[in-house]
Amino acid sequence: MIVPDLLHELEIGVWKSLFIHLLRLLNSKPNSHPLNELDSRYRQIPTFGRDTIRRFRNNVSEMKQLAARDFEDLLQCAIPVFEGLFDPEHERGVLSLLYIVAHWHGLAKLRLHTDQTLEIMDDLTTQMGDAFRKFQAKTCSAIETKELPREYNARIRREAKAAAAASLPSSKKSQKKVAIPRGAAKRQKVDHDTTQNEGAGRDPASSGKREKTFSLRTFKFHALGHYVSSIRRFGTTENYSTQGPENYHRFVKARYRRTSKKRVTLSLSRIEMRQARIRSLRKQLLHGKDEGTPNPDKKAAYFIGKSQNAPVDLTKHLRVNLGDPVAKGFLSKLKAHLLPRIRRALLEEARHDPENYGYALPTLETLVNQAGDTSYDEADSDRIYFDKDRLYEHKIFNINYTAYNTRREQDILNPSTGRRDFMCLNEEDPANAAPGRHRFCYGRVLGVYHTNVVFKGRGWLDMKPRRFDVLLVRWYAEMDDLQAPWSSLRLDRLEFPPLTEKDSINFLDPALVLRACHIVPRFVAGRPDKNPLSAIAKDEDDWKEYYVNRFVDRDMIMRYHWGLGVGHKYSHKDAPTKPPGEESEAGSPEIAPVEEGSDVEDALMIQADAALDPGGLGAKDGDCDSDYESDDSAYGLHERFKEDIDYVSDLENPSDEEGDLPEPEPDGGGP
Repeated sequence: MIVPDLLHELEIGVWKSLFIHLLRLLNSKPNSHPLNELDSRYRQIPTFGRDTIRRFRNNVSEMKQLAARDFEDLLQCAIPVFEGLFDPEHERGVLSLLYIVAHWHGLAKLRLHTDQTLEIMDDLTTQMGDAFRKFQAKTCSAIETKELPREYNARIRREAKAAAAASLPSSKKSQKKVAIPRGAAKRQKVDHDTTQNEGAGRDPASSGKREKTFSLRTFKFHALGHYVSSIRRFGTTENYSTQGPENYHRFVKARYRRTSKKRVTLSLSRIEMRQARIRSLRKQLLHGKDEGTPNPDKKAAYFIGKSQNAPVDLTKHLRVNLGDPVAKGFLSKLKAHLLPRIRRALLEEARHDPENYGYALPTLETLVNQAGDTSYDEADSDRIYFDKDRLYEHKIFNINYTAYNTRREQDILNPSTGRRDFMCLNEEDPANAAPGRHRFCYGRVLGVYHTNVVFKGRGWLDMKPRRFDVLLVRWYAEMDDLQAPWSSLRLDRLEFPPLTEKDSINFLDPALVLRACHIVPRFVAGRPDKNPLSAIAKDEDDWKEYYVNRFVDRDMIMRYHWGLGVGHKYSHKDAPTKPPGEESEAGSPEIAPVEEGSDVEDALMIQADAALDPGGLGAKDGDCDSDYESDDSAYGLHERFKEDIDYVSDLENPSDEEGDLPEPEPDGGGP
């Protein structure tokens, strides 16, 4: 049996064809230049991770030398880029299609599947087929599209090459004797370029551009309907994806560029041996002497360097930034943030050494377990002293977290770059226990610091300085009351509250950061009208609204599938269960949620073992296709926003066509 190939069938197959046709639709708009706006928006997308989202090229619409990984990045960031470029009657359908394709792509690339995720993917496959057909029937049929300039020039070159080959003698003997003079070849090239320039300068109606349509009758599109059954049979797609071998091309090509192009084999061998020796020496060296080496097992929640080479004098800092809104109340906010952390640290220290600090235990336990009097807290805050009256600044903040597949991963934030946004868990409010409440809060790191604190308030132990790491954070505010469910086919919207608001700028314990997140400007909303106020916050680069990109990687997708991430232990208590009375299939153990008070590590291992068991994937004997129905109400797949009821109902109840995906044409033709 032939297993599916996600790289060639979707990323540079179906998605590439869809992306090209979207460019054709934009290029067909008269008296406008939407492709220039599209290129500008892609250039302004911030990077994410080490190589998850790379910096886009200047002219994405020309699609020059784009690999599969580039098309993957284009898909993950497509929604905010294409928003507002289409007419209102077609825009909602296009954005919904992009949302569904990005969601399906993320689920298809998961490295750990469970019965629930496969049921969601099975339902989404049907929804994606309906969305593609609606797009073809309503949008593609309503707009006449012709070749892009790139496609037109490529066809002209092919036709010229074919005409030149046809003009040569057909017999092999005569071909050996015939030689094209160099001057003739140059003249042919000049004439060809002149033809292209003339064609490009003509009016599109008379330039000879052919009509191009969007076709779904291809094998690659038909193959998307078999992914769920293939995952049940053979495991996750990374086991048989061609992406791994394709990525090794980069190493060979990079080494080849360093050679003299003579005796290439010997040069490549020497480069490879040299790199191996460098790696061996690097392992022997004790690098990072000043900053310290991050914990290799990544068990710590975060890592901030030990260096004190970048001190920040508090008095000078407040004097220089006197008119900056970020510096307003800087010292009082810092002390108010540090006070409860100092008390918890002193309590833990006293419990570990009751012989010397047992006298302070009752006071510290009272202060930690219950909120103290405000006046006393203010008095204790005034008794926080900073060693040498300094903070110590750092450029890098490393976040260690457990991904959905129980592996430890690391994100790196740098306040001086675009990779500075993060997410935290929202505090649970008993008064707001709605299922659709916002699970996460989002912020931007403005500074990474550590400080050495001496405390002489209630419960103090000694005069020894103690180190505390802090983050200076600018918080985002959610624009919607509830988190966007998957069925809404929308991304969550954020905005920056005014800098003059009380809690827009504050300090945060680095241990509370969940992981980095990809927050993309909502370009259609534009820039704010107000003048920038803060050099520290760099608000001159602000946008009116932002989108949370939940499709940036696999782990981010599973965080919004609340309760389904095996490694996301904070959400296990809300994991969806099967409907009552539904018996589990033989050999398919259900994943039980972690009970409160149980050993989290043991429970996490049980979750991982159950999910990694081949039976846990819901495999059936002789199961070739996903032909069963699932109750997806537990995942919010049937919830809809009011303004999208008509559109989504069309997707769920198509009246013009039937079936999940169309059969391919015999020749596999398509755009």
